[in-house]
Amino acid sequence: VERVSAGGQNLLRQRDADARHSERRFQQIERSFSGLRESFACSLEWKDKCAQLQGSMDGALHEVSLLNARVDGLDEQLWSKTSGLDLTRQRCQDLESREQRGRQAMAQFEGSQKRQ
Repeated sequence: VERVSAGGQNLLRQRDADARHSERRFQQIERSFSGLRESFACSLEWKDKCAQLQGSMDGALHEVSLLNARVDGLDEQLWSKTSGLDLTRQRCQDLESREQRGRQAMAQFEGSQKRQ
């Protein structure tokens, strides 16, 4: 009977030790799971921030592309206007030189008329 009682007590102690061990192991798993959950939440937060940043970068690149096209258009307009100005300037210079030659011719003609 004492042996049965001692064996029963040993089994009870073993059961209590196993229960404590299981409880500790369960708490460790719970902490690990909690850490994974926090890590996963941070990962989702990080992915969300990365997605927002990517969207911002895509928007900025689109705006730069639009500005580039606009500047190219302005460059073409400016070139067409300035090349037109260069042509007009050349024509003015041609007219001024013709006018000057015409005045010189008139002065020579008037001078020759006075001599006669």
